[in-house]
Amino acid sequence: MLVPFDPRSTIRLISAGLVLCPRKTTLETYYKRPSKHDEIVNRLFLLDEMPYYDPNAALLRYDELYAVDTNTLVHSSGRTLSITSICSCEFILGTGGFLCDARIQELGCALNYELEHPEGLAWLGIIRRLRREGRQGQAARQGIIVDSHLDAIGSYNELRAPVVGNLYLPDNIDLIFATGDSGCDQFTSNKMMAACDSYSRRAWKERLRAMSGDEIDQQVRAWPRLVDLRGTPSSWRPPGEDGAM
Repeated sequence: MLVPFDPRSTIRLISAGLVLCPRKTTLETYYKRPSKHDEIVNRLFLLDEMPYYDPNAALLRYDELYAVDTNTLVHSSGRTLSITSICSCEFILGTGGFLCDARIQELGCALNYELEHPEGLAWLGIIRRLRREGRQGQAARQGIIVDSHLDAIGSYNELRAPVVGNLYLPDNIDLIFATGDSGCDQFTSNKMMAACDSYSRRAWKERLRAMSGDEIDQQVRAWPRLVDLRGTPSSWRPPGEDGAM
């Protein structure tokens, strides 16, 4: 899928002839709903960076961009499954600006053992894999688009709170919020999230739902272990301490 946008959309803040750079900026798209809370379409957090008009252009700050979505469903056997899909994005320079070429990269499945935050563990699953592949050693800046825990994402990005247990985000990775329910015709992040959600739900409807309990167990073992909900690291240390995940 391709989403064109204009990258030249930073906002310059000038005072007394000096260009100011905000310490923290929240870039948010929303629409109002009568008698309800505003619907947040997407939200990005910028730290010590110039703000943008266009949320699409702000994504160019990342060397690598992913969307991760986890759907947790109950099988007829009583097993609770967390199905995670990952979408990756490559930016392509075209005649009218940049294009985002986004593709579903992988699909994984795990049994959920009454964990409170399967989404967060899925995020950590992809981060662990990126670290194993050595990309973090190259200081690549990576963005991960998610669709839950909206109010906590700012604290995760600023390393003021752990994502799960005592596990913090690496300082070169940001979480970005986007819903897959709206904004898909305008925003890259929302389109990627919608693709993830659709893919994992399709796997449930077309394949997993009709399986027996034993077949589910076999499938969980066979699919790529993007995230093992029982095997989270116990010592991914807080910021400022040396240690590996």
